[in-house]
Amino acid sequence: MYNYLSLRRAILDRQSLEKYLEKIASDHTLKSTSDASTYPIHRLNENFKKITTTYTLLNEYIKLGIVIHPARRMGIR
Repeated sequence: MYNYLSLRRAILDRQSLEKYLEKIASDHTLKSTSDASTYPIHRLNENFKKITTTYTLLNEYIKLGIVIHPARRMGIR
């Protein structure tokens, strides 16, 4: 479970913020090894490949003079 600090309508002075950060740090547990289920490298590598492929394809289209239409967000006019 995560602890959240609600900043909505809150004014934190330096001392209050330091106290809160000390509490977070004291509740934090360190592990000697990483948890494979939360380790993001696999997804980062997949996303990097997709971005690289898209970048290369778009550059090829531009070199060939193929018009690339800008993307639009759905539901926004």
